[in-house]
Amino acid sequence: MELFQQQLAPSASLKIAGGLLVLVSLPFLHVLGGTQLILLAAATAVSVHVYRAPESVVVAGPLFILAVNVFFPSAARFDPSNTVPAWEMRYWAVGLLLITGAALLRLRSQAWRKLPRSLKFFLIAALAASVFGAARGNDISYVARQLFGSVLLVAYFAFAQHFSNEDNFCQSMRTYALPCVTAFVLYYAWVFPERGLHKELTNLPTQTCILAILFAGQGGRRSRLVSAVMMIPPVLLIERRALAGYFLAVVLIWTLQSTSRLQRWSLTLASAAIVVFSLVPSLGTMLLEKAPGTSALAVWLPDGAYDTSSLQDRAIQLVEAGLILRRSPILGDGMGSELSWLSAARGDMQQAYIDNGWAYVAVKMGLFGVASFAWFLWVILKKVSRNSVALSASLLSMLLLVMFTEPVFFQFTSAPLLGVVCGFLYRKQPLLAV
Repeated sequence: MELFQQQLAPSASLKIAGGLLVLVSLPFLHVLGGTQLILLAAATAVSVHVYRAPESVVVAGPLFILAVNVFFPSAARFDPSNTVPAWEMRYWAVGLLLITGAALLRLRSQAWRKLPRSLKFFLIAALAASVFGAARGNDISYVARQLFGSVLLVAYFAFAQHFSNEDNFCQSMRTYALPCVTAFVLYYAWVFPERGLHKELTNLPTQTCILAILFAGQGGRRSRLVSAVMMIPPVLLIERRALAGYFLAVVLIWTLQSTSRLQRWSLTLASAAIVVFSLVPSLGTMLLEKAPGTSALAVWLPDGAYDTSSLQDRAIQLVEAGLILRRSPILGDGMGSELSWLSAARGDMQQAYIDNGWAYVAVKMGLFGVASFAWFLWVILKKVSRNSVALSASLLSMLLLVMFTEPVFFQFTSAPLLGVVCGFLYRKQPLLAV
């Protein structure tokens, strides 16, 4: 099976040689403390390319975040207590800002006018919540980064509407994401003697899961093979939400492709069961305990692999978010605000990052944000059909499952990719709604 062309053009060979030189230099630069400089230089070079060819931003933005997760990972990825600062992510954000800003300079004003009204209201809600959060004295750095995530969702939606298309996007991501995942596997093999099977705090499994769903939905042996490769990081890092999200998406793909009403209903019930067992802590625990081979696997899996207390925390976050809406309904506590809750396993908790995506939008943007985001989703969900299997399955999987465990639409590491998915889906004309 051919995954690459037999011959490369001279310019392509030069690019690959340059890329390999940079990859070989990274370990030495990391020791010398110069990795962040190379990252910013690479982001600047990509932004210049994007300014010259703005259609490339649809791939360049999501790919940049995928690559930095692999080649310039956060030092906090081994720290479940969140005491180690993730300083590398500041450079990620600056690089992504350069790339996105270059494309925004080339985006015509009519592109903003063509955005769905619901998305415009969501952007207004995010801006208002940021001003409100800053006025309340919330940490300005959190205000900025949380606004950044919401702006990226809107920007990459606009890019997907007016630049490129789904087929070109998937073809390009197949080409460039494969080396990133291969590099991650090599890194994992390098640290395996010391850490064994282990978990890391990283958004990489969610990113590769979204790509895996898109490739699986496209069909064909090659796309399915690449889809399987994309799921290697979630498997190695035992990322349950990504694994459950992918499994749900596969069932949704079968549902959308089915022409039998009985089969569609059966698969829909199976999808609902996956969501319920994945999100309800008691059912998830029961499933893990009764699944065959769990006792043997427990010896090899890292601590926390069977722990469902995080699901309880996410449910508690949703309840606490409801209390905040009662006290401050319009804009919640604003961008940059913190949420306090009593964790079932960790005691009193207070942090600006909220794991439950629905609680996140409620606390950060209030009913204004919740209503505008729900309106936007309604507009996009009306495009779900057999004419857009890959995009539809990806969106539904993120909304029905992953969104309850991660603010996947609002954090800057995943917002560009989902903005692209929503933008492409919005352009689709349903052939047969399901």
